[in-house]
Parts: sequence; structure tokens; C-alpha cells
Amino acid sequence: MTAYNCTCALSGAMQSGLSSYTTQRSAGEQSEYFSHYLYEQAFRVSEFLLNTFSEICMSIDDTIHYHFADHLKTIELVHAVLVDPISEISQILAQSLANEGTLFWAGNGGSAADSQHLAAELVGRFSKKRKALRSIALNTDTSILTCVANDFSYDQIFSRQLEALARPGDVFIGVSTSGNSPNIIKAFEVANKMSVETVGLLGKDGGEAKSIVNVSLVVPSSSTARIQEAHILIGHILCDLIEKELSLD
Repeated sequence: MTAYNCTCALSGAMQSGLSSYTTQRSAGEQSEYFSHYLYEQAFRVSEFLLNTFSEICMSIDDTIHYHFADHLKTIELVHAVLVDPISEISQILAQSLANEGTLFWAGNGGSAADSQHLAAELVGRFSKKRKALRSIALNTDTSILTCVANDFSYDQIFSRQLEALARPGDVFIGVSTSGNSPNIIKAFEVANKMSVETVGLLGKDGGEAKSIVNVSLVVPSSSTARIQEAHILIGHILCDLIEKELSLD
């Protein structure tokens, strides 16, 4: 039996048993509220067991093939729906740099690593030797991050830096797989007030950030890993387009 069949069989059996159990209890001595609560808790346990059982049933090769297939599916979707937004964003970034503006990047966790990576591609180089470009990752200075987090709020670790460093005509690129990171949302809000262009590299449904940025790019996936993989590919494409659009030497 395949991992998929194992999981489906267990899912059907558990959900059938849960439905039968809660029906009996709600019809008997337990209140409707307790029955609903019990079902909800039991379903959470069953969901956990299903995930665990799926991992056990899936072989090492199955797992490898799954991740490659899921990655390729996500990248194909990105290719199908995000070419125009990528082109638009590349022009915004290139125009700001052409006008001596600065690109500010920020994210949390893996998105912080992506922000540093992409800022470095522009300050250093992506594919050819050329002049350095003004690009800063706001998640790299531990003294500023801990100072602002301690004295103000963790939600302000990026927005406070924008207040100090950004100017009209600059661009803030917030990287968030959910689109709901509070410190990224706060930074977008502050940037908008400062006439700093806002770009969201987002995922899932775009979250709160999608509605407050000037331009958003939402990777059509619910997997954090797949979103991050797509973000770094998109970031590399943006770097390549910037170098081409500015005809840099």
C-alpha cells in the first residue's frame, strides 16, 4: 500500500469513527457544546496522527520525489502568473537606483536571509562587473535590532530604520511568506507615509500586506518552503533585470 493509500485509509476510518462517536454523545448525556468541543479536539489529534502516519509510510525516495514535484509545480505557477508583476517591480527598482535611490530589504527568519542575499547581489554583483548599487538589508545590524526591540518594540525594528535612513524615491521591499509579519506591516505603513515606494514579496493569500503595498508579488503556494524557494528565484531574476535595464558597466 502506498503512503497516499495508507493516509487515505486511516483518514476515512478516523473521521468515520469520530462522526459516530460525537453523534452518540450528543444524542446522549453530553451537551451539544461538549460534543462539539470533543469533536474539535479529537479532530486535531487525528490530523496530527495522519501527518505522522504519512511521514512513516512515505519512504526516503518518496519524500525526495514529493519535494521536487512540489517545487516544480510552484515554479510553474509562478512562471504562469507572475511574469508581469516581476517585470513591473524590476522597473520600479531600476528607476529608483537610476535616480540615486536606495533599495531597502527586510524579512524575518528565512526571509531575513533572502533579504541579505539580494542586497548583497546588488552591492556586489549578480552576473557582471559593474558599479556598486545602493542596497541595504535592514535585518543585519544586531545592535540596532536589539536596541529598538528592547527600547521600543520588535514590531518597529525595520520601520525605525526607515525613519532614519529612507528618503522619498527610495524603495522598501518587505519579504514575508505570510504577508502578516507585524514588523513588516509596520515598515510598509511608515514607508508609505514617507513617499517611499513599497514592494511586497509575499506568499499564500498575500495577507494584510497585500492591501497596503504599492506593488505585491504573491507566490501561489501555502508551503513556506516553496514560497521561500520562489522568492530567491524571483530575487535573482530582479537582479538580472536591474543590471540589464540600467546597462551597467
